[in-house]
Amino acid sequence: MNINITGFIYHKAAEDFSDCCDRYAINKENNKFSIADGVSKSFFPGIWAELLVNKYVNTAEQIDLKESEILSSLQKEWLEKVQEIVNKPEQKYFVKNHFNKGHSAAATFVGLSFLKEENGNYKWKSSALGDSFLFYIPDSIENIDEDFETKVTSLSSKKSFEFDNYPDFFESRNQNFKGEINYKEGELKTGIFYLMTDALAEWFIKEKETARQEIDSWKIQNDFETRIEELRKTTLQNDDSAILVIRIEDDNKKDIHYLNHSISSIEKLILSEESKKEQTPPAENTNPENEGEEVSNKTTEGFIQKTINILTGKF
Repeated sequence: MNINITGFIYHKAAEDFSDCCDRYAINKENNKFSIADGVSKSFFPGIWAELLVNKYVNTAEQIDLKESEILSSLQKEWLEKVQEIVNKPEQKYFVKNHFNKGHSAAATFVGLSFLKEENGNYKWKSSALGDSFLFYIPDSIENIDEDFETKVTSLSSKKSFEFDNYPDFFESRNQNFKGEINYKEGELKTGIFYLMTDALAEWFIKEKETARQEIDSWKIQNDFETRIEELRKTTLQNDDSAILVIRIEDDNKKDIHYLNHSISSIEKLILSEESKKEQTPPAENTNPENEGEEVSNKTTEGFIQKTINILTGKF
């Protein structure tokens, strides 16, 4: 079987990549893929989401993140990373207070693995917690509008396709995570797996075949960003958006071969963004009489936005 992978990620409107709390990861050696959505109102959710996806894909054997030993280890790592940030001399007092009061991060999660069986065939196995979704569409389906509920495989821990602001999640300071993890598995056949965070999942469920055709047109990161901005004007919620697309093609061989992958790196996107900011000269003030007022307004707005970002753990 031949496998091609694409992955794209984008922040909310009026925010930056450094504010984005979605994360994904792949590991071709382990045949593993994962996606997570850090809950933006929680404390340092991006760090927590990244720890979850990396732990899943980089562990060769099958793991379940709900296992107490695994979850405790991840929580300890999150605590150490956050404490290092909180203890910086220049850190704001309210960030320290939030940390000392035990505020935690939350994130939804989907993991997907391809496993080789004794007969040489492969099966897929997935787990999900929250309103991030896995969808699998076999090649036999030409139009998913008619067959969405009967032939398209979907997985999350939601009880319905209605979305709200209270998803299930893994928490960075609590062993009793919110909700029940759901699991599915099946024979690995030709088709497409989609792993999506909630905004894209909600849009995909509503638009179905139109959404599938739209996703097929996303070839590079710039395509994704441009189309996400357009879709937000009509059918897509303004939220961090991330997607992994894993295409399975038949080459008449049992073993898995990865042909191409194009995965946008959030770290590189953040660095590129920061580099552009450093190279952009400050805007010229054409009205000297208002100079003091402009500086005051910009300073106030910047402080308020930064405060919001810090309180929600978005750096």
